[in-house]
Amino acid sequence: MNPQRPVPLADLPRAAAHAVRGVLTDIDDTLTCDGAVAPEALAALAELRAAGLPVIAVTGRPMGWSEPYARDWPIEAIVTAFLEPLLLRMMSRDAGWRHYCGLISQLSMVPRFVEITHNELDPTALHFINALRAALPKASPQSIYWGYMFLLGAMIQAMVPTGRIDRLSRGLCRSDDVESGLREMVPFVCAGLRAIAK
Repeated sequence: MNPQRPVPLADLPRAAAHAVRGVLTDIDDTLTCDGAVAPEALAALAELRAAGLPVIAVTGRPMGWSEPYARDWPIEAIVTAFLEPLLLRMMSRDAGWRHYCGLISQLSMVPRFVEITHNELDPTALHFINALRAALPKASPQSIYWGYMFLLGAMIQAMVPTGRIDRLSRGLCRSDDVESGLREMVPFVCAGLRAIAK
């Protein structure tokens, strides 16, 4: 057996670097140093954002533990962390995930469903809302809540390939092209969040 060892990113061949679609990173002692986001990590996050690459921070810590770091993260990292896990599952073409997303998108408009699922869904929603508050300290609480709802609405609209964008764009866009939808949605939502935070 000949396991491959990690190599520095500086040694990554140019062709392989161009194929990178996003970055998954640990938090503890990767993005952070002595419990704070390192300046080098912040600079790298900004460079990745400028290059249009989503960054998802991953941790085994309890939910909510990483909220203090949201102050230092670009808003794109928070929005991507919200959108990407479910949308990536949709991209897997797994029929089970497609059916789940279709069911959730339909039931999200039914008041009884919203009422009975708030115990399961609201704690996660509040973690993202708190992360948005920390990242956008000038925004009013009302703007943050509305911003979260707009983010959620955009995600739900993208969860089901209805074919509407296909018709409206005359085939230029495809509702089953989740990757393109995600790539367009992150800067759109982030621009809106920044606008309401002024």
